[in-house]
Formats: sequence, structure tokens, C-alpha cells
Amino acid sequence: MVPLSGKRHRLYDSEIPEVIRGLRLRLIQLLVEKNELEKAQIILNCMHRLLEDKPGRPKYPEFSWDYLTYVVDVDEEDLLRRSP
Repeated sequence: MVPLSGKRHRLYDSEIPEVIRGLRLRLIQLLVEKNELEKAQIILNCMHRLLEDKPGRPKYPEFSWDYLTYVVDVDEEDLLRRSP
């Protein structure tokens, strides 16, 4: 948890699509190896927050390699249309 005095990093709306592309590429790399589950889950959660953009605590989908395959197989342009 970030202390109240800690600096939080913010992204500009124009930066979000490129960040999503980068996260997707990293997830594809991790999917090929399937040996770093924790890293894949962290990255997927981060991408989920960027795509959902809803107030309050995010409700993450249950992680599995099959679900990750589904996420990265979605057409990139369709994925980016979901971003804010």
C-alpha cells in the first residue's frame, strides 16, 4: 500500500494505449514460457485496471493461463477501443 505521503504515478490518457500495447506484449512473452505466474498475474491486473477505468476497487478475473491466452488473442485494436 502506498503511504499517503508517497508519490503516485499518473498516466495521461494519450499514454494509456501504448502502455496497454506494452503490457500485452509482455504477457505474450510470459505466455510462451508459462513459468512466471506471479508476474503474469500482476501485469494482467494492471492491464485490467487500465481497460476497466471504473471507480472503486477493481474486481479482477480469476487468473489462469487459458484466460491469459484469451486476453492476448483479442485483436489489439478491439482491446484498445475498450480503453478510456
